[in-house]
Formats: sequence, structure tokens, C-alpha cells
Amino acid sequence: MLKTRIRIDNGGDLDVRESVDEVAEMIEKAGPNKVLRFSDADGDPLYVVSNHICYFSEWFAIW
Repeated sequence: MLKTRIRIDNGGDLDVRESVDEVAEMIEKAGPNKVLRFSDADGDPLYVVSNHICYFSEWFAIW
């Protein structure tokens, strides 16, 4: 299953259920210094400040 891995500027990675396109759209709509809500493998929320995201890409995982 393709999902998205988000790299945070402190060097950590988050694996989220949202697609790369959904993540890009959320970042674009939110603008700087906005809190974005993503979902982890269990559907639990993950909150990230938009300008702390430095990279994101598709990855394959079995969930």
C-alpha cells in the first residue's frame, strides 16, 4: 500500500495514511506556521506545524 513518509526538520520521520498529493495540498492550503493533522497507521492523529516539514515522499508499507 502506498502511503507518505514526512521528514520533519529535526530529522525525524512520520509515516502517515494520507497520499503525497493530499499532503502537498494540505501544506499549500495551510501556509506557514499552521498545524496540520495527519493520521498514523492506526488512524490516530499526528500533528505537525507546516513549516517544520522539510521533505515528503511516497513509500510502500503493509498496514
